[in-house]
Amino acid sequence: MPTDRRPSFPRALLIFSAFCILILMPPEAARNITEHPRLTILWVILYLGFFGLIIAWGQRLYRHYDHFNHRSQSFFAHAKTILGGYMAIVAGEIVLGNLNRLIYHQVQTANNQAIIDTMSGSPIVSILVCFSAVCLTPFAEELIFRGLFMNLFFNARDFWLPILLSGLVFTLVHASSNIISYLIYFYMGCVLAYVYRSTGNLTNSIGIHLINNLVSIFLILPAVIK
Repeated sequence: MPTDRRPSFPRALLIFSAFCILILMPPEAARNITEHPRLTILWVILYLGFFGLIIAWGQRLYRHYDHFNHRSQSFFAHAKTILGGYMAIVAGEIVLGNLNRLIYHQVQTANNQAIIDTMSGSPIVSILVCFSAVCLTPFAEELIFRGLFMNLFFNARDFWLPILLSGLVFTLVHASSNIISYLIYFYMGCVLAYVYRSTGNLTNSIGIHLINNLVSIFLILPAVIK
């Protein structure tokens, strides 16, 4: 039975705030590649370095503070959980995406449009963003917004409150221009948090996040290369 090893609230807030700042750094480094092409190598190193720091440090802290019960699952149970979570996200995104187009006439969320604009600035940036979206971002964001957030601030008995608040903080770091866009990311964050909280296994939410980002990259690539 995992024990509650949460730090004091001020320490938890300091840790989480540091990660929220760090996760904003890779996009800034990517934009600087386009704006300062002579320093491309430096910005690429910083871009990958920020992700490396987040994942390495986040994984270490997650292992230390993890206190939720872990449900034993076979390989096929893992696959079923990941597929089910992804399909739940797709269903929600279809409904909310159609509402976004109907009410606000937006084909892309502000966050996706910002990614398209960033990728359009340089082939190197496009490669970096595609790589990180699939291989780095799912690990970094799940460690921050599920693994750390839910273990740092909530005890092992809490269920719905950490799920809802995880969805909320996940929403706040994704650019949105209207309430529907916010709801898209809130819903996605809540599904990922529910999967993690109900299984206690972060690899499930990482797998869902990875598949979602992979599909999203394929969908936005035509807007980048047109």
